[in-house]
Amino acid sequence: MSLIAELKRRNVFRVGVAYAIVGWLLVEVASVLLPTFEAPDWVMKVFASLVMLGLPLALILAWAFELTPEGIKREAAVDPDESITHVTGRKLDFAIIGLLAIAVVYFAVDKFVLQDGRIPAAESTGQVKSIAVLPFANMSGDPEQEFFSDGISEELLNVLAKVKGLRVTSRTSAFAFKGTNTSIPEIAEKLGVDHVLEGSVRMAGDRVRITAQLIEVDTDSHLWSASYDRDLSDIFAVQDEIAAKVGEALKLALLGADFRPIRTGRETSIEIYTDYLLARQKMASATVAALGEAERLLKAVIERDPNYAPAYAALSSTYRSMALFQSIPLSEAFARMTPLVEQALHLDGDLAEAWQNLAYVRRANRDLEGARAARQRALELNPQDLYVLEGQITYWIYTHEPERGLGFAEEMLRVDPLSPSSLQWAGTLYRQIGRLDDAKEMLERTRSINPPNAVYFYNASIYALYDGDLATAITSMERYLTLDPVDSEVTATVALTYFELGDVAGAEFWKESALRRDPGSSGARLTAAFLHLYHNEEAEAVAIARELVQPGLRTWGNPKAVALRIVAASDLAAGRYQQTIARYVTHYPELADGEFPIGTAALKFGPTGEIFSATLGLAATYLRAGENGKADSLLSLVESELPHWPADMAWGHGFADVEL
Repeated sequence: MSLIAELKRRNVFRVGVAYAIVGWLLVEVASVLLPTFEAPDWVMKVFASLVMLGLPLALILAWAFELTPEGIKREAAVDPDESITHVTGRKLDFAIIGLLAIAVVYFAVDKFVLQDGRIPAAESTGQVKSIAVLPFANMSGDPEQEFFSDGISEELLNVLAKVKGLRVTSRTSAFAFKGTNTSIPEIAEKLGVDHVLEGSVRMAGDRVRITAQLIEVDTDSHLWSASYDRDLSDIFAVQDEIAAKVGEALKLALLGADFRPIRTGRETSIEIYTDYLLARQKMASATVAALGEAERLLKAVIERDPNYAPAYAALSSTYRSMALFQSIPLSEAFARMTPLVEQALHLDGDLAEAWQNLAYVRRANRDLEGARAARQRALELNPQDLYVLEGQITYWIYTHEPERGLGFAEEMLRVDPLSPSSLQWAGTLYRQIGRLDDAKEMLERTRSINPPNAVYFYNASIYALYDGDLATAITSMERYLTLDPVDSEVTATVALTYFELGDVAGAEFWKESALRRDPGSSGARLTAAFLHLYHNEEAEAVAIARELVQPGLRTWGNPKAVALRIVAASDLAAGRYQQTIARYVTHYPELADGEFPIGTAALKFGPTGEIFSATLGLAATYLRAGENGKADSLLSLVESELPHWPADMAWGHGFADVEL
């Protein structure tokens, strides 16, 4: 008998296959469990080595021994006529089939279910090393150059954030200590890091002097320091060199052989780069006026250097922020973002920011699988980027699985512990899953970090509205407006809130204030319609509402849906059923097919109060027109979504506690 035939008869091949499957499953399970218990890296290496060493031992045992009805015997001691290797082989075949099924199920769940909600392992374990890049001091003597030194710090931060195994504190938290006398150890303790990079920038004419030093906090020792005197045109080379030197020091101190130098790879002229950094600073300010300035600067950057990919990505993010601040409609934001994202990725396929914006655009276009792939790619490229983490959080809220987004919110807090935005997202998720005390703690931490803070007052007003505390909501919104006086829609919300309180004079005052800020403010004009209704001036109210629902007019959010209800009431009273239906379908065409128009809400969390109001308005119109089947379809759509809406959330207020 040949050797191959004898190996088959003794089931050596079957044992090898079965052992390989079991070994792979054991290693996979260990790779998940060991980091959970914070086991040292060597434990996993030893375990995997033992599993591999066991394979030849299993093959030797399969060759030398045979399983018989009397137990395990040496193969030489078994009479060939009494051998039952064929029976054992069939049992092994069934075992292999079962193990393969388990392996396939595990792989599918891990690849397509668990992986989608998982932070990359290097970023989620206790083995991650950490560093904060503090804002480099502006030594130029010109306060107008402050943005440049800040920009240098931020670019270094972005480069280091791509180093596997290194957690880099985000800009907001690292820059929170700018201009303070806080000591390095105290900063490190508050940020939860063990290394700090600090430095200074001095510009004089066409020359720049940059100093940098890397400090190990525990020993208060300098791992590396250097000064650079260069022409401004060499700024990109200086950034790369500093990042490389820091990386070398970290390689010795922290990261072993895993460190690979990372270059920014994106260069332009110093004048264009300066404007780009200034635009980024404006974006970080997160006010309506600052976003407008960022838009102007980034458009100029693109005009002067059409091949500078980061500017396209930044401008697409600016439009998204403008939509969230309600200064442009969401549909307009998507229309502007789409070509910018495509061009950014055409020029540089490794921009995580652009991939995340592509995910938002695809979700708006109902390409949910494409959106999933894009946001996963963004996470692979930069798992510490706050914008990317925010995208993960909004996805899990959108799919009604907020508990799966909590890990990303907590990672956001680790990367950016002093950021109002990080605290806001954590608070949102806590509130979604019913942890109300934790949500309020996040809000109070926002106030304690940086008072007075526009984000805190804005969120405090929203929380107060959630709780039905209109007086507190008004106070918080008024404080917010002292910090962001350009925001006409929040001003209009103050007017509407005064109207809900029955304070007509207050509503009139804030309505006029909103219109002075922006004569086209949809919220202010809707308040004007309400005031006309209050004074029994129905014709004037309906006229304003008709203006608000004109196709192509910039009208955002709930004002449009409410204006549609006002116009519908007038038209239905006159028997104009089909005209009313046509108007709803013009603004929300997806409703004609019995679907929520997610495109108008995809930047946020899915169907909003606007969508519910419009859906219920059209359903009521169908009922008046005798089209009960279509009405039932829309009501079923709303009813299917209600269980996922907490009654106290803004997008659930007035709906989630209603019986249809």
